[in-house]
Amino acid sequence: MILRYQLFTIIWVIIILFLTLLPASSLPSGINWYIPFDKLAHAGVFGILALLLTIGSCKQYSVEHMKRFPYHWTISLCFVFGLLIEVLQGSFTSRHFEWMDLVADMIGAFIGLIVFFFVYKW
Repeated sequence: MILRYQLFTIIWVIIILFLTLLPASSLPSGINWYIPFDKLAHAGVFGILALLLTIGSCKQYSVEHMKRFPYHWTISLCFVFGLLIEVLQGSFTSRHFEWMDLVADMIGAFIGLIVFFFVYKW
């Protein structure tokens, strides 16, 4: 039943993978992708991912540990997914691995948790 509550998260992960693994030549050229729009985009995408992942983790009832500690799971999975994306970009596309993208991903994940806390806990 865990997949039932993570359906939107899975769809969002597929969208993120599609967008982040596009070659650099297919990105719009009118935008300065390096500073700061690129980092804001990473933070926004991972903020939404963290929000969806946390909501799904709290609603599911199959994995008790995930339900009891949704914040730990969210941060851990966002970090691993962000690292995986950066490695894949460096390996399979014309784009390259950037530590600052991973930092922006994690900042976005923490912002997503803060939004979850304010919307669902208060």
